[in-house]
Amino acid sequence: MGEGKEQALYCPDKTHNNIESKVKIEKLEVGGSAKVAGGSISDIDVGGSFASRESLEFKSIDVGGVVRLNGKNVGGDIDVGGVCKVEGDLQFGEIDVGGVVEISGSGKGKSIDAGGVAKVGGSLQLEGKIDVGGRVDVGGDLTAYDLDVGGSARAKSITATTDVDVGGSIATESGVSASRVRIGRRGEVTGPIRADEVQIEGRARVEDVYAKRIHMEEHSQARSLYGENLDIESDCQITGEVQYTQDLQTERNIYFAKQPQKVDKLPQRS
Repeated sequence: MGEGKEQALYCPDKTHNNIESKVKIEKLEVGGSAKVAGGSISDIDVGGSFASRESLEFKSIDVGGVVRLNGKNVGGDIDVGGVCKVEGDLQFGEIDVGGVVEISGSGKGKSIDAGGVAKVGGSLQLEGKIDVGGRVDVGGDLTAYDLDVGGSARAKSITATTDVDVGGSIATESGVSASRVRIGRRGEVTGPIRADEVQIEGRARVEDVYAKRIHMEEHSQARSLYGENLDIESDCQITGEVQYTQDLQTERNIYFAKQPQKVDKLPQRS
C-alpha cells in the first residue's frame, strides 16, 4: 500500500498490521497493533498500539494502549489509554493520555491532560490548559493558559495567562509568571514567583515572591517578599527582606531576618 493511494484500511480482527512503505490513508482501524513507515493518515483508531517509524500527519489518534511516533509530526487530537511517546517534535490539538506523554523534542498544541507524567525535552507551548496528575518536566520554556499539576513541575521558565496551581514542587531557572500562583501544603519552589496573587500554603517553602497580594499560611517559609498587600500567618519565616507599598498583616511568632519596609515603589520583577 504505497504513498498516494488514499483509502480506508479496516482490520478490526487482526492482531498485527505492518505497512512498510509511507502511507496516505483516510482511516486506519485495527483491533490489535499497527505500524507504518510514516506519511499521512486522517483518522487512526487502534485497539492496542500504534507506531510510525517516520514523520506523520494526522487529524486524530485514538489508541487504547501505546502510541510511538518519530520525526516531525503534525496533527490534531490524541487520545491514548496508556503512553504516548514521540522521538522528535509534535504539533497537536488536544492530548488526553491516561498515563505518560513524552516528547523528546518540542511540543506545540492546544492542551494536555495526563494522568501521570508529561515530559518534553524542548519547549512546550499550549494555547489552553495543562492538567497533569503527577509530574511535568520540560527542558525549555513552558507556556500555557492555565497549569494544574498534582505533584511537581520543572522547566526553564513557566508562564501562564491565568493560574499556576501546583500541589508539590516547582523548579525553574527564570521563574514562574502568572495571574495567580498557588503552592500546595509542604510544597517547595526554586526560582522567583511573579504574579498578581500568590498563595503559599502551610509549611511550603519559596524563594523570592513579587506580587500584588501575598498570603503565607502557618509555618511557611520565604526568602524575600515584594508586594502591595501582604498577609502572613503565625510561625512563618522570612530569611531575606520584606517590602510592601500598602498593607502588611501579621499574626504571632513570625521571624523576619530584616525589619519589613513600607516603600513607595517596589523593585522590578527581575
